[in-house]
Amino acid sequence: GSEGANVPHAFHVPNAQYRVIKKLNKEPLYTEGAAKAHFSWHFLGGGNAFDVFPPRIFKAMIDKFPAEEAPRMRQDFTRLNFGWWSYNVPDMQPDMYEYGTSRAAAWDCPITIQMNLSALDAHPRTEDMLEVMRRWEDVRAKQWLTDEQKEDLKKLGTENEHILLINEDGEYELARYTEIKCADDDAAAFVFERKNLRYVVFWHKKGAGRLAIDVKAGDIRLEKQLGGSTVAASMENGKTIIPIESRCYLKTKLSREEIVAAFENSKLL
Repeated sequence: GSEGANVPHAFHVPNAQYRVIKKLNKEPLYTEGAAKAHFSWHFLGGGNAFDVFPPRIFKAMIDKFPAEEAPRMRQDFTRLNFGWWSYNVPDMQPDMYEYGTSRAAAWDCPITIQMNLSALDAHPRTEDMLEVMRRWEDVRAKQWLTDEQKEDLKKLGTENEHILLINEDGEYELARYTEIKCADDDAAAFVFERKNLRYVVFWHKKGAGRLAIDVKAGDIRLEKQLGGSTVAASMENGKTIIPIESRCYLKTKLSREEIVAAFENSKLL
């Protein structure tokens, strides 16, 4: 760490780490520090973990701090830690972890998350968020991302968000998606395109319910997983009613504008 270190920090922080390492009877093959200076690159495999970012500014802070520093750490032949991240109930959402872990994967950097069992039990979208992290850590371990995909993931801003899918063949697939601002804040939805079709991944932020959207039931297909079994929809008062809980996929031949407008004007029942 670096808290309480005297100036000059560029000397005292790496010197303290070096002195600790030299005290060990068997020097470790790999070490990581909470803070790292230029002069400790040769004995730290990573460092400079950033502190907790509140959910409402989470994505902006990923851009401002770890994603900004990652290319400079690379010049020291090492990497930083994109965490620590808190597990706020219920404000932290799957798209936030998707954004943070995808940007970390672009630089082959780890993330760190502060959790406790009570928070995991209390958040209705825990399963979705753990699955987001599992997928990204899996592709990072397998070195699945191409150089071109990594460069695309390094582009920052909410206009450049991505989702890591598991497609109909059980294979990973990377897609760029865009948030739809639903009329009800408790509903989350993101639109993307693949195979000449429009898709919306959607979920309830705080629990479960029903969502009324102004489309014909025959124009959409709901799937819990891509290519999986159909989730049933119904009609009420000229609106299509779809169940909304954990992450689910809507597939349609409707235009992007039509399906975005349908979710923008949707209503939670």
